[in-house]
Amino acid sequence: MVMSDDYWVASALAHFGPARGLPPVHSGSRGYWFFGAPPADRTVVLHVGHPDPALRAHFGVARQVATVDNGLGITTEYQGRPIHLLSRPKEPWIRIWPELQHLDPHRPRITAGHASHPHRPGAVVCPQQGASRATCSGCRASTTASR
Repeated sequence: MVMSDDYWVASALAHFGPARGLPPVHSGSRGYWFFGAPPADRTVVLHVGHPDPALRAHFGVARQVATVDNGLGITTEYQGRPIHLLSRPKEPWIRIWPELQHLDPHRPRITAGHASHPHRPGAVVCPQQGASRATCSGCRASTTASR
């Protein structure tokens, strides 16, 4: 299956991919996450973009196999992004998928505990503190509300 860290990329792959033989596309980005988890039997992921640490942690193998190249020499936000092959999932998608939902691939996401990677100032509210400009007692990082 194909996956992306960004709903723009996922949308483009979903639109143009079938005519080029690509399988269905999934993403945890924004509303794209609500289209649902990959089928349980999908165990190999071709991931376009930077795979989130939360995703990589669920696979035994993660290796970069290519880089996005528009072939036109035009610099874009997507030019040069890595393409990874992830395989050997450690858990089923039903357990992985809830951890992948996010509004912005470049910021931490709110999960049941703390954000899935270290807080950045101005990023999110720690779910344990719940207040803007709070200091997370677990992470000791200043955060700002974004919801």
